[in-house]
Amino acid sequence: MIILNKIKTKNYSLENSITKLKSESKILKTIEIHISFKILKLSNYKLNINFIKPTILIGIYFNATPFQKIELLHNGANFIGFKNFDLKILKRTNNTILLFTTENLISQLLPLIKNFNNIILLPINISTNYLNILKNLKIYKMSEKKKFINSIIKSDKSGTFHGKIGKTSLSYLDLKFNLITLITTFNTLLKEKNISENNYKSFYICTTRNKAIKVDISTFKNFIK
Repeated sequence: MIILNKIKTKNYSLENSITKLKSESKILKTIEIHISFKILKLSNYKLNINFIKPTILIGIYFNATPFQKIELLHNGANFIGFKNFDLKILKRTNNTILLFTTENLISQLLPLIKNFNNIILLPINISTNYLNILKNLKIYKMSEKKKFINSIIKSDKSGTFHGKIGKTSLSYLDLKFNLITLITTFNTLLKEKNISENNYKSFYICTTRNKAIKVDISTFKNFIK
């Protein structure tokens, strides 16, 4: 039995849940979902779903404002690091990492990444090039070749489904794609069982061993449009 450590606050829209997860979690944390239904009770039931796996990680390394941070994440940045920049975590990935940083921080970064063959520094002037960063993020994400990984979403004895949908290194857009794929798969299952799509009882999303965010189920329809 899985016991969730839940955030005891308001329900978040699925859109805001992703933003909260991306902005507050460290890179390469596993993202988990926990879904229960009102009528659908399938114990030990397995669903095989193909989710996007990132090939290129785009990082931002400067002291972005909260607004800039959200805007950068929504436009394709995989992670934003400054105060909590953790090279130990980046050593655990073989992905190519494109790291946007300001010119005055390059000298600070070079000694830290000299043994990294997968990090490419992209110097920018934040005061004049901010919009260009957003444009470049979109270009990189559009040109990226997508890879997929199969994941098993499985229900426990009570019929609650648990599973992993990727890592926090996923961009906002890729994570959104994976969640749409997940919900669409469940909606298809409900349809096969002649059960309404309004059958969702609860939906939680979290990173491993962290507090779960309760998602407002009423926001599903707008999210998958």
